[in-house]
Amino acid sequence: MASRGCRTFSFFQSRTRRCACLLCLILTLAAATSLLSAQTTSGPDVAAGLGIGIHFTTPQPGEIQALHDTGVRWVRTDFDWASTEKAPGIYDFSAYDSLIAQLDSAALRTLFILDYTNRLYDHGLSPADDEARRAFAGWAVAAMTHFRGHHILWEIYNEPNIRFWTPRPNREDYIKLALAVGEAVKESAPDEKLVGPATAEIDLPFLQACFKAGLLNYWSAVSIHTYTPGDPETVANDLLQVRLLERRYATAGRNIPVIVSEWGYSSVWKGMDEQKQAEMLARGWLTQVANDEPLSFWYDWESGSDPRDPEQHFGLIGVPVPAGGAVTIPPKPAYQAAQTLTRMLGDFRFNKRLVLDKPEDYALLFNKGKDVRLAVWTTAGPHQVTLPASSGSFQVTGLTGEGLAALVSDRKGLDVELENQPQYLVPDGPNDMLAIAAAWQRLPADIELRTPGELTVHVPVTNPLQKAVRFRIRGIGARFQSGPGERALPGRMAALTVPLQAVTRSPDPVPAAVELEARGFGRVAQGTLVVAENPLRVTLLPVTRNSLPVLIASPSGDGFEGSVHVSSSSGIDFRDRVGLVKLAPGANDVTVRLPLTETPASTYDVGIQVVDANRNVVFAVPSSRFFPVSDLSRYLPGATPSGYKTESNGGPDLVAALPREGPPEPDMGALKLSFKLPPGSSTVGLQATGLAAIQGEPKALGLWIYGDDSRAVPYLSFADTTGQVFEEGGGPVDWNGWRYIVVFMDAPQASHSEGANDGLIHYPIHWDSLLTLRNPSDQEISGVLYLSGPTLIYGPVSDSR
Repeated sequence: MASRGCRTFSFFQSRTRRCACLLCLILTLAAATSLLSAQTTSGPDVAAGLGIGIHFTTPQPGEIQALHDTGVRWVRTDFDWASTEKAPGIYDFSAYDSLIAQLDSAALRTLFILDYTNRLYDHGLSPADDEARRAFAGWAVAAMTHFRGHHILWEIYNEPNIRFWTPRPNREDYIKLALAVGEAVKESAPDEKLVGPATAEIDLPFLQACFKAGLLNYWSAVSIHTYTPGDPETVANDLLQVRLLERRYATAGRNIPVIVSEWGYSSVWKGMDEQKQAEMLARGWLTQVANDEPLSFWYDWESGSDPRDPEQHFGLIGVPVPAGGAVTIPPKPAYQAAQTLTRMLGDFRFNKRLVLDKPEDYALLFNKGKDVRLAVWTTAGPHQVTLPASSGSFQVTGLTGEGLAALVSDRKGLDVELENQPQYLVPDGPNDMLAIAAAWQRLPADIELRTPGELTVHVPVTNPLQKAVRFRIRGIGARFQSGPGERALPGRMAALTVPLQAVTRSPDPVPAAVELEARGFGRVAQGTLVVAENPLRVTLLPVTRNSLPVLIASPSGDGFEGSVHVSSSSGIDFRDRVGLVKLAPGANDVTVRLPLTETPASTYDVGIQVVDANRNVVFAVPSSRFFPVSDLSRYLPGATPSGYKTESNGGPDLVAALPREGPPEPDMGALKLSFKLPPGSSTVGLQATGLAAIQGEPKALGLWIYGDDSRAVPYLSFADTTGQVFEEGGGPVDWNGWRYIVVFMDAPQASHSEGANDGLIHYPIHWDSLLTLRNPSDQEISGVLYLSGPTLIYGPVSDSR
């Protein structure tokens, strides 16, 4: 039996934390040891890592040239199984032969997506039986053999974690297919490059399952899709989480990059238009370049004509218009933004992000030999900043190529008015301070360190000037200490070091920065993220009648002694605001119960800090608002709970009851849901008919579920003011005993229908089903679940998404 409160588990499997980090430098990891060297500033040219998704094999006249003229070097398109194997084992790749010939002539490389289904196999569903898997793998190898020498990148399927895997997503079946393809490629086409799994958004549980199954042994890169309705900069932390997860499973010494094979913004989304779309394109590509993503594909190339369909407006161009035997290809502002970015930075390499006073301000430094350029913008409102630069003049280019007023820097630096739209700054001549900044080796994007701990980081700088310079570095904040200074002759290196100390046990990366002073020239700063190898997981559990339980888990098995402190609260009164924590080495978790003077009447706010024995704050949970959906302890055992009803084709039974081992926390009640689900996607839904309306914009629902290993798939559903229904859920109930669940509600992806059907939540919202169970198999399943403590959460959620 699983231990009570052993860990939290997120149903929602396609997002990680969306918090923006102070420093979004996502680079190749340099492992944290007692001596850590900075990363060299090398990498591919900017344009060599940019691509566009297309949906044709026969282009319109002039279309390939228009693609080439964007300045990108890649295209991504479906390589359709059904259209290329119409009889078993007989392949016709002629349509793709023509396409590849035209792309090759325009110096455009190709990523082919090996997808989808074939009516010849497995009843036209995604390949899930042995025959279909063998056929798919044989077809894939035949295609790779046919196109050998064209340097194609092959991607195994597209978004198998959502509706593109039919009849419903099944990660076990996807993994079996990907392993079959990997083995076949290794045996018959070992020189070809395979990537996967092309997940919709960032689905860490799906990725982890792939990695645990050994798919990293076959893939040259991990591909993901980073759609977000928010700012593109917010995906930086998500990408970090993917890299950290991948490192746990990759063979030692093997660096497997993460690529973004699909992302974009529809120009008819709420709050979006064609100009804003262009801005998002430039900022997104710049962010991904700064995250050292070696390949990033914008979705999509061509827009459609239906103004009401958001899916038709991701494109860089409008609908091609035939005119007198020719075709006019109308560019959108996003096309011009792509051209401008590749024209200004295409043959330059990303050097580093310069740290400014505010985390929402971005200044990316690029270089080509001794030439340097900057791309600058902000996610906040327009305001002025001072960039590190020596005296000189700068040419300024706007988002879509327009020339802006030139700028002049003085000995204090370069004053720039930052806007949401990126600007490209090019010095008219050599600039000593920017040359020094470019010659300073880049910090690793993230440093994993077992905490508390310390290490020494090497951050050398090679003097690019024609005279000697004295360099010194210091830490910004308390994490980096100051290092010794050193004088460097022209062309010689100053071997600078800086000590790093870390006490955090948070799973969230902690920003840290280092400043370089070049005496007589100025200062410049860069940063990294410090990641605890042994983080604590801290979750505020649903309040009981007498206490607020705080679950503290240590996935690494490292022990911890300290205390939990209530840092802020309202609507809840504590008899004692401090609780002692003693987590023994090797223990999974411990629950600290902070005693209350009385049960909160309704909504309450609370924030906590976890402090170690040396009074260092090692983990902080910002103040969050909680709203208990229902006090289930008020129902007598065996009673039919008011305010709830079940709808199903599976014969449910609902009563107030507790399992034999009791409630998840003292004094809590529970609902017992007995069910029998016939095969064929049958469901049972628990509707909250008598509950209060959902106020505001909750981020998540937390609740306890007593599992029975039935493999039923649970999810919740809610409707917005347009009648659009969202379903949020994920993996099956594959455990026994109590487990605390967090279901994220604030940024759904593909699980929407009816109403506006645009994937955007139009508040206010109301319950459609507090919990629904679906039978994912072709056999009848039955079981008994218990539910307790449903609580809406507003504000930061400590559990990983």
